[in-house]
Amino acid sequence: MMSHDTFPNLLNRKLVVNLFSLKNWTSKAVPLSQAFAVLSDMMDDENNTTNKKFDA
Repeated sequence: MMSHDTFPNLLNRKLVVNLFSLKNWTSKAVPLSQAFAVLSDMMDDENNTTNKKFDA
């Protein structure tokens, strides 16, 4: 379950920063569907972690 963070706050603090950083980690574009799959996985985990990997 999510803590007191709301979806927009989680989106702003975690996903947006990570998507900008992701540009430096990969040599190709990452589909938004893949990025949101990672966000969904993070939201399901209390520690906001994920086991999903991007295919770089």
